[in-house]
Amino acid sequence: MSFTQKLLLVVALLLCLSLSAGGGWMIHANFAAAVDTALADAAADQERARTSLEDALRGTEQVKETFRAAKNWAGRRTPGADAGFSVLREDGTLVYAAMPEGTAYLDQLRAVQAGAGGAVVSAGKPPALLLAAPLQTGAAENRPQAGLWLVTAYDLSAVWAEQARQLRQFVLIELGTLTAALAAAAAGARALTGPLRRLEAAAHAVEAGD
Repeated sequence: MSFTQKLLLVVALLLCLSLSAGGGWMIHANFAAAVDTALADAAADQERARTSLEDALRGTEQVKETFRAAKNWAGRRTPGADAGFSVLREDGTLVYAAMPEGTAYLDQLRAVQAGAGGAVVSAGKPPALLLAAPLQTGAAENRPQAGLWLVTAYDLSAVWAEQARQLRQFVLIELGTLTAALAAAAAGARALTGPLRRLEAAAHAVEAGD
C-alpha cells in the first residue's frame, strides 16, 4: 500500500469516527428533547382527561357500569391531544380500550406499572408515548371500580419522522464531507510525494549513467 493510500485511509477513518460520534450525539439529543416536549404536553393533556373521566366514573358500582360510563365519556368528550385511551385495573384487567390498533396491551400494562409520572414508548404503528394516571373514583378498595388507571396514548409519528429526516440529512452531509476531505487529502499527498518521486527518478537516472 502506497503512502498516498495509507494517508487516505487514515483520513477516512478519523473523519468517519468524528462525524459519526458528533452526528449521532446531535440526533440523539434532538430526539430526546422532542420526546421531553411531547411528554410535557401529554402530561398536561392527560391531567385534564383524568379529571373529566373521574367525574364520569363516579358512582359506578360494577365493571359493566364502568365500561358503559367510559364508553359514553369517550363519545361525548372534547377531543384532546391523545390518539386514544384505555382504562385498566392495577391487576391488568382491561376495562375499556379505545387505543390505536398498533398499541400493544403489554405496553399499556407497562405504563400502569411505571406509575404516575412514568412514561412508556410503544413502538407500534403509529409509535406512541403512553402515560398512566390513577383514577380517584371514591370507591372502596373492595369495589370493582377501585384501583382503576387511565392510560393515554400520544402519537410520536412526527417525532420519529423528524429523527429519520435528520438521519438522512446527516448521512448526505457525512458523504459530502468525506468526499471533499478525501479529495483534499489526495491532493495533499500528491503534493508531498511529488518531489520525492522526482528525486527518486533523478537518483535512478544518475545510477543509470544518464
